[in-house]
Amino acid sequence: MTTAYELIAPERLALLGEIARSTRMMSSATVIELLKDIEQLRANGGEKRRPLACGLCYEEHGEEVHPHPECTWGRYPEHDKLTKVKDKSQAVYDFLQFATKHGVDLGRTVTTRVAVFEGSEDCTAVQPVEGLQLQELLAKHFGVDLVKLDQEKERMIDELRALNTPEASRG
Repeated sequence: MTTAYELIAPERLALLGEIARSTRMMSSATVIELLKDIEQLRANGGEKRRPLACGLCYEEHGEEVHPHPECTWGRYPEHDKLTKVKDKSQAVYDFLQFATKHGVDLGRTVTTRVAVFEGSEDCTAVQPVEGLQLQELLAKHFGVDLVKLDQEKERMIDELRALNTPEASRG
């Protein structure tokens, strides 16, 4: 089990050490932050909670806990997937854009039958993958279904419209 000492933020530990070595007083804000940390550790059995991708909830004892009333995690599974991979996906996309600017393109080999003087023969060409094709390729790689993602967006918009109708505001 991790000790409370190991879970206090390093910058706070450094400040505590500095205060202990000097006669300097600790600010009330620092004391309040330390007390909050200690109370959180006490409430969690000595474990520090790690914030989750939704930004509202946390991980506790290795499990994702989504108790926040404004948390939509699980209601929109494709958006949840997208949230989990957005940093990686964006990094790949940025790299491909960088490569394109430097003359290196991602391409798909396309084989077509071409008529020649005596008959026909196969001809291969490289077709650039860009724009929507690139988004579709990234989504497929990261396991995000773009059709379901669009359906979830429509559902979100419908839910927001329902909340903003005069009947909903009276209720």
